[in-house]
Amino acid sequence: MFNLYIKSKVFQRYVFSYLIIFFVPFIVMILFIYHQTDETWNNEIEEANRNKLLQASELTYNRIKEMNQISARITYDSDLTPYMVSHPYSSREAIKKLGIYKSSTAIIDEIFLFYRDSQNMYSDRGYYSVDTLLKRILGANDIEKERFLNLIKGLKTPTVLPADYFGSVDNKRKGTMLFLCPIPPHETNKHGTVIYFVQDDVFQNMMHSALGDFEGHVYILNDNNDIITSQNNGGELQFKDLESVDLSAEGISQATIHHTKYSVVTVRSAETGWTFVMAMPTAQFFKKAFHLPMLLLFIAAWLILAGLALAL
Repeated sequence: MFNLYIKSKVFQRYVFSYLIIFFVPFIVMILFIYHQTDETWNNEIEEANRNKLLQASELTYNRIKEMNQISARITYDSDLTPYMVSHPYSSREAIKKLGIYKSSTAIIDEIFLFYRDSQNMYSDRGYYSVDTLLKRILGANDIEKERFLNLIKGLKTPTVLPADYFGSVDNKRKGTMLFLCPIPPHETNKHGTVIYFVQDDVFQNMMHSALGDFEGHVYILNDNNDIITSQNNGGELQFKDLESVDLSAEGISQATIHHTKYSVVTVRSAETGWTFVMAMPTAQFFKKAFHLPMLLLFIAAWLILAGLALAL
């Protein structure tokens, strides 16, 4: 019995030693494979996200380019001179012309023509007095009205105003972004402004497509890093949480915010001066590739069973 006991102990020690010899390199190998797979998958997703932002930037530039081209055509249209739009007989033709220009691109909700010495704004739907448009339709108070008029009268370059620029509850065009194009576009002395009303969801749908099924946030910023519009697909991230990230540097960076690791992708458009920022929790990347963790689990289970059999 004693000899049997000794042999049993020796056998257990041999098995234990074989298991240690097997499991130590096995665990190291599995951890290495997991890390490499995780890093490779994250890099691929981040690069794909960057390409989506580049596409959104290019699409945005093309839309803005269309509006700038329309503004240039309006400038030299003889039916849309200050005299023609203000004259009772020719104003109808001018309104029809604005309707034609509006129909040339699908994203414009309404187009306005404003000359700086006029008290009216001419639209493809008719014309409004300045007070009617700004106070009754956009819900602006006296201070906001003067601020807006000073802006468009002194405008030198195309500018976009976010949908919440007129934040009043009386705003009848909520969710509308304003694109302002001074005319003539290529001359120093500007005498008017073409104003485009564009629904905010035009750009939000673009950004939602960039996010896809991932949780995250996308921001479009102007050249002063003010938010033009944003889109979120779940999560508690706020734009102010990105203060630690250098948004002026294009590319992909990592940031830990509220104990969560984020992948931050930044793309800057040289044509518009806008910056597109996408922030996503990186933990979700590997989870989305369900087949990869399952494959690793299957390989690990198979190797464990094979190792146990060989050790025995």
